[in-house]
Amino acid sequence: MPDIADSITPGGTGRGRAEVDVVGVAWIEGTLYLRTVTRWKDDAGHPITVVEDDGSWSGDDLSVRLLLRERGGDRKVPVPTKTSLHLVRTGAGRVAPEIRGESRLDPRHADDGSWLPVAVWDLRARTRGPRGASHVAATTGLAPRPALIAGRPMVAYQGGDGSFSLDTTGKVRSVVDDGYARLREATVDAAAGDPRNVSVRMPLGGLRVHGRGRLSGIVTARPEPSPADARRGLGGRALDALGRLRSRSAMVEGTARLTAAGDEPALALDLTLPTGRWRLWFTFSGPDRRSSFVLTVPPTGAPVIEDGRQEASDPDVTVVLPDHGDDELVEASVRSVREQTLPGDRVQVVVVPAAGDGSTVGSVARARNAGLDAARGRYVVFLDPDDRLTRAALEKLVETADATGADVTVGRWLGITRRKLTPPVFRSTRLDAGAVTGRLLAVVGSHHVFRRAFVDELGLRFAEDLPAGSDVLFGAEAVLRSRRTSVLADDIYYQRFVTGVEILPPEGPPTPSQDLEAALRLAEVVTRYTAPGRRDVAMRPVASPLAAAARRIAEEAGPDERRRLATTAEQRFGQHLTGAVQSGTDQAGGLLLATLVSGDPEALHDLNVHLHGEEPLRASVDGADLLYDLPPSVMRALDRSHRVVPGRVVRHQLTSLSVDHGVARAAGWVGTAGTCPPPDEVRAALVLRDSDVRVDLPVELEGRHADDTVEGTRFSVRIDPAALGKSGRWDLVVAPCWEGVALPSVRFGSKRPKHVDDITVDATGRALGSPTTVLYTTPHGNLSVSHDDGLRAEEVEARRLAFDDDGRPQLVVDDVGGGNALRFDADVDPVGPREAPHQLPWRRLDQDEVAVRLPVPARGTLRCVVSVVHRDIRGTLHVPPGLSPIGSSTTSVELDGDAFVVSHRPEVVSE
Repeated sequence: MPDIADSITPGGTGRGRAEVDVVGVAWIEGTLYLRTVTRWKDDAGHPITVVEDDGSWSGDDLSVRLLLRERGGDRKVPVPTKTSLHLVRTGAGRVAPEIRGESRLDPRHADDGSWLPVAVWDLRARTRGPRGASHVAATTGLAPRPALIAGRPMVAYQGGDGSFSLDTTGKVRSVVDDGYARLREATVDAAAGDPRNVSVRMPLGGLRVHGRGRLSGIVTARPEPSPADARRGLGGRALDALGRLRSRSAMVEGTARLTAAGDEPALALDLTLPTGRWRLWFTFSGPDRRSSFVLTVPPTGAPVIEDGRQEASDPDVTVVLPDHGDDELVEASVRSVREQTLPGDRVQVVVVPAAGDGSTVGSVARARNAGLDAARGRYVVFLDPDDRLTRAALEKLVETADATGADVTVGRWLGITRRKLTPPVFRSTRLDAGAVTGRLLAVVGSHHVFRRAFVDELGLRFAEDLPAGSDVLFGAEAVLRSRRTSVLADDIYYQRFVTGVEILPPEGPPTPSQDLEAALRLAEVVTRYTAPGRRDVAMRPVASPLAAAARRIAEEAGPDERRRLATTAEQRFGQHLTGAVQSGTDQAGGLLLATLVSGDPEALHDLNVHLHGEEPLRASVDGADLLYDLPPSVMRALDRSHRVVPGRVVRHQLTSLSVDHGVARAAGWVGTAGTCPPPDEVRAALVLRDSDVRVDLPVELEGRHADDTVEGTRFSVRIDPAALGKSGRWDLVVAPCWEGVALPSVRFGSKRPKHVDDITVDATGRALGSPTTVLYTTPHGNLSVSHDDGLRAEEVEARRLAFDDDGRPQLVVDDVGGGNALRFDADVDPVGPREAPHQLPWRRLDQDEVAVRLPVPARGTLRCVVSVVHRDIRGTLHVPPGLSPIGSSTTSVELDGDAFVVSHRPEVVSE
């Protein structure tokens, strides 16, 4: 294969140039996300191309590295970037190489773990291309992206020459002016008299906030030429001259305050103004800047504030809502859309009647299709009457979709149970989540944000011959065929099923036959768009609706219909049924599903009767297997492999953990969910990850365990690091046994909590004998040991509580190094809208100390337990009992056991 330089486009002179374009920008969870495209062009501006070959060329001689360079200074900060090479066909057997990059810059940990210094930064790229290396400025055509990160203003913006820059000073760009006022929510009050005391309060949109913050500044009001001046025929220069003359003669100063918490930043202005029309200017730092706001103060009555920005010609997003006939529910859902932080002119709401006379099927699907045909937005969302959007949902979802180029953007949702934790797909934000590996099929539906051009390109529509399930089919095909799906897990975006009961389609509930048809079509969609090697995993979400259909067929269908539907299920799904697919539902559901696709309708009936009997589903040892005890007809219908008790029935819980002289003792219980009696033996081992090496561990049985759902055996296991010969990560596994027959081994530890008040045991990075043999807890709660594998169990000492320069409480601890690999988390009570630990901002004070910002409630009191994560594991944060409390006029912090109690009384501001 020749070098790329040997096959570049003939013609053109000189070395050519690289062009780096920033095509996506967003602030996500306090981190700046950038999407870039780098292309190479010759001196005539034509793309540099290479001969298209068989794909053996890897493009290793092309590269792009991004960095921020301080304007007017020498400091440089590398921008972590992942790149991929793409070859774009240009015709005549040639392709143009381009490199697409995705960058994440956390300003809190950008410079060796410290805050990005206050400066104006220009984005530069070091490129190596077909004609050599070059250093170029990155450009963009995108609108500014302001943010307030832990109270620090930052704006990513396009400079005058089109270059991409980041201002962390607040002197070049203003987070106030680069946001937008939500004027429909603004309040303007004025006292009587002349001049009048005017107070303006307005929420700001477009400003991403991470952590709490406040900015204080000055607002200046200058006389604004009135529409009457324009009507008198004054030209632009004359109006400017008139404005300057009036500004010099009458300029009024007042106070401006920007306060931010969560997604609700608000601007407060206080001035004393005479009657007239006034242009507002802001000074938060640096020179004053002209805003788009014009305030008209009449002699009497309420003043009026206007925003001079031009409204959007087309909406960003269309929200389609089928109307089932419940006016109250529909109005509440529409209200949640109208109250969005995204400006009203950027949102189109389409409400389509779905109520019919009950004689036809698919009225809801037809309503959604009609709404899709009427959509004008770049994105489309489908809501049901019992769905509600949280206030900033559309703004953040659309901004993320624009930045990442995602075809589907999924926001974390909260069901009616509210206390139940969200599905695993929402455990973390992922901007490029795979449909199968990211478990997206478990949460598919039509309430996500879909790029409308993508929907039209695929010709996606809702199945109008199904009364229910068409939304799942639509969402599944979209997710499986999307080029990128982004998942936001930082906050709640939807509240679903707010009524607590299922809303039935106008034509009534679906029949068992219709339920089965919807589930089988979902299986066919998964089969069509999933690679064979991943199909078992992808099919797991299909098992639950199929098992539900099997249950309804067994209970409601007559003998003839039951036989017909069982035959249909066998023909269309029998070849896909495996143990892995069965694991997508519970024990009873898995057996019903297997019996349905066996094609035996009588066995399905007998199994359903057996499952509803007085005795629970039981199992017993049969040879080398543990098999379910089932009616004879079911035993004949099912293969032995479908009657084997699966490992997923195992329940376990770590209840205590102690370390004595470098040896750990882990105690807990293991059993099954009512299927088997308590095991008469428990086996435990440490298994070296990614290998077949295992070390059996001694186990002591300590009696029975029983609760409402589990019959188990209590035990303890001794973990001695001396038994570990090879370095690496070792996982603790246990297996319950009956008469020498063991179920498959499972990872052991604290169970994943089902409710926010569940108790778990955390290993917190405890050393076993030496700092390089570390017992730690994985994100799933399981116990593992890192033995000479690069992890260290650091003990971090808390030194004192203090307030920073802005009056915010912080915990000062030892600096253990680690650069960007250091992280501090806080488990907060009350939990609030997010169950996951809060990641706390921190900064280095000097070479010995780190200051960690503590969370502060909007009002009242919260408790937080701080933990340190050093590289991959939690270290031990030692807090001395005598740590002195701190207090100010608004905030106090004291130690209660291992928790910090933070109390906050909002500052009272005189209006």
